[in-house]
Amino acid sequence: MLREMIFEGLKESGYNLVSIEETDAILRENGFSDGGQLARVDKKEICKWLKVDAIVSVNVTDFNEVMVGIYNKKIVGGEVAFWLLSDKKNVLSLSEEVLKINMPKSFLGGLVGQVAKSWWGKIKNKPLAYESSVFSRQVVGKFPGLLR
Repeated sequence: MLREMIFEGLKESGYNLVSIEETDAILRENGFSDGGQLARVDKKEICKWLKVDAIVSVNVTDFNEVMVGIYNKKIVGGEVAFWLLSDKKNVLSLSEEVLKINMPKSFLGGLVGQVAKSWWGKIKNKPLAYESSVFSRQVVGKFPGLLR
């Protein structure tokens, strides 16, 4: 979900992107099926495979919801890097975090509401959707105006 949100945000900002599906297919052709495996690969090689001038990588460090009674804490965080082939370096590295804490005044109403919201997010297969959208907007807003 985060990957798609960041992709759409960058696309809307004018970046020319290789589709997620095409990227996944090319990486699979080169023996990689999990994003965590790519840390071992030279970024120049990845650019060559994808025929691109830059790579965006996001390492999700926090994606969690904690409910204790009426206390509800939601957190989405990660590290983002924008690597430019021509400079052969990261031109942007940042850590971003979205934290939302909710403590309703009514114990019973708050507890029922929080459980229902959490349950609904899991049913829709989009847990922490709001926090994820804020995270992706914050990340995209900090990207350099390159390659547009």
